[in-house]
This record gives sequence, structure tokens and C-alpha cells, in this order.
Amino acid sequence: MATNKWRGDYLARAKVVTLVVGSSTNTHTFITTMNGKSITVTAGASETTSTIATAIQAALAASEIPEFREVTWTVDTATVTGTATTKGVPFTVSKSGTGTYTLTTTVASTGPNHVDEVANWSAGTLPAATEDIIVDVPVDMLWGWESLSAAAFNSLRIKATASRVGLPRWNPLGYVEYRQRAWSVDTNVPVAIGEGDGSGPTRVILSVGSVLAAVIHKTGDRENDAEPVVNLYGCSSGTISAARGDVGVGSDDDTLTGTVTTGTIDNDATLTVGKGCTVTTCEQKAESKLVGHGTVTTLTTSGGEATLYTAPTTVTADGACVVDLRGTGTTTTVTARGQGEGKAPRIECGNNPRAKTFTNTTITGGAILNDPDKTVTFTNAAQFDRESLKASDLGARPIIQRT
Repeated sequence: MATNKWRGDYLARAKVVTLVVGSSTNTHTFITTMNGKSITVTAGASETTSTIATAIQAALAASEIPEFREVTWTVDTATVTGTATTKGVPFTVSKSGTGTYTLTTTVASTGPNHVDEVANWSAGTLPAATEDIIVDVPVDMLWGWESLSAAAFNSLRIKATASRVGLPRWNPLGYVEYRQRAWSVDTNVPVAIGEGDGSGPTRVILSVGSVLAAVIHKTGDRENDAEPVVNLYGCSSGTISAARGDVGVGSDDDTLTGTVTTGTIDNDATLTVGKGCTVTTCEQKAESKLVGHGTVTTLTTSGGEATLYTAPTTVTADGACVVDLRGTGTTTTVTARGQGEGKAPRIECGNNPRAKTFTNTTITGGAILNDPDKTVTFTNAAQFDRESLKASDLGARPIIQRT
């Protein structure tokens, strides 16, 4: 198979657009828009196309809207010119209004962070089906994702020496990002993130076809509290296996959707499931961390801590682990089994005292059910052994029925 490697070494060039005023009728409007935010100039009596253009340029240049401040605005007679303030950072502008107003891109943006620049790829072409795609240089991949098709790569490897792949939802300049943020990857492409020497990438955003097949070896640290380092979404099935690092399923934007059939997290890995997403079966080990804003249907855990804001269907906890249930609704089966001294799981229901229902409950071997506010209703009689009943907190004056 052919290999196509990210180089990221093409020289930066600033994007340039022109906005030409073609009419000067009294009360006609000239509207310039970026990211849904508009600046309007209205022609007055006795205006010329040049005086209107001057007014447009002044309004654009004086704007405090951060998107407009990414562009340097100049004017010459009836033409307003917008040039990217930072070479290689693209922008999108549109125009409307009742006046004659013509928009033209005269110079396209490019540079070392443009994935749509063929010179940034070792093959001299954009990534294509059947290729092995490798990202192993510390050059951010940021712009031009709309030009990369969701091709059926033979493999996609984003190694531990890579940097950032994709754009954050919240632009550091203070606006919700409007340019395409994610790399679109075809269904069932084997994805490996964080292989080899290096601290791991600090951002990877992938929009995946119907089947996900991702292995995360390690990642760097997240850049802000709201966005996991690796964010995967769009799939309707598939697997995530995270040995170490910070991984999310559609977890930086509640409008994103995605379903993973099987998720496995080990060591100190963190998996965050976004509000609109589902992990059907999750196996949790060691000191890993699971945060479920969306749905984790079946959780099997033998270590670490799981915090679930939506009721799972099945929880099986063995060994030293915590399952913190902060949602409402019904969990069909809760099984917690201690494995000897210092290896007692805890089902925690005290951090969010909303009503919840356990249909079938088994707490044994010194396992703990912590429900000090008596939030849990047991549909069927719950089973405790002596050690677990002693260790648990079922609230003041619980009512117990022997069966």
C-alpha cells in the first residue's frame, strides 16, 4: 500500500478578498457578514460608490467583532480589500443587501497548517483511499478539512509526536468556530492515536463513518476543561480501546451524535460520553475514569471511577471501583461484589439525590451502596450479605423486608 505522510512545511500565504461597491442609490444597504454576524452600511443622499466604500471600510476596521478583527480592511476608490491579518489563517466572508455589492476572492489562503495544500503531503496529493496515512510531525493540522473526502484509507496513524488535528469548538479569540473542525474519516478505517515516543497529540477531532475502529495509546493533556484531547463522533457502531489518554465521544458539543458498540478503558485513560452519544458496552479497568453525560448502556468495571448522569441499564462492579449514579430513571441490574480487603466497589447515590430505581440489586462481599437520602427504590427485593449491609448507608431508619 502507498504511504502518504503529513509534512506541514508549505509557506504561508494570506487570503485576500475584494468587495466592490457598484451602486450609490440613497437608502440602499451593503451588508458584510462573517460567522453569522453582520455589519450594515446604508447609503445616504448624494453618496458615491467611493464614499460608500470608505464608510464600509471604516465600519469593518473599527468593529470589535473578533471574526472581523482577523482581517485587515483597506479601501481604494470603490473597492474594499480584506487581507488575512495572519498569513495562512483562512476566513469566510459573505455579502448581501439592496445595493450592488460584488465579492471576489483574489488570493486563496494556504500555509503549513492547511490540510488542503497538496505540498503539505509527502505524496504530493491529498490523502486518498487505500493509502496508509501517517501524521508524525509536530505541525498543527487546522484548515481546509472541507477539501478532504472521507476516503477509505488503509489506515490512519496519528503518532505521539503529532500536535493538533482539527479545530476547537471555542476559538481562542472568543467565538464559536465556524470553519470545519473535524477530519472526516470513512467507515471502519483503523485509527491509531498516540503510538511511539512523544507526549501524544493535544487535539484530535475525527468525524467517523458508520463504523469506528479506534485505538488510543496515549494523548497529551487537554487544553481546556470542556474539550477532551481526542473527540470522535458521527459513527453508529464500532469500538474504542483507550490504554491511556483523554478521549471523548461527541463530548465537546451537545449537538453531536455518535454510537460506539464497545468501549474499553484501562490504566489512567479517561472516556467522556457526550450528551447526544451512546456507548453500548463499556469495560473499565485500573485507574481509568468514565464520565457519561450521554448513555452508557452496560458498564462492567473493576477499577477507577465512573460518573453517570444518565441511568445505565446494567452495572456490574467488582474490586476497588466507584460507580457514581447522578441521574434519574431505572437501572435494571446492579451487581456489586467485593473481592477481599481493600477491594470493595461502591455504588454511590449520595451526590445527586434525585429518585432512581433499581430493578434487581445484589450487593455482596463488602461492596457498598451509599444512599444516605434513600433515593433508590428497589423494584425487587435487594440482596445484601452481612458484610455489605454493615458497610452500606441506606439512610436513616430504612425499611427492610426479608424474602
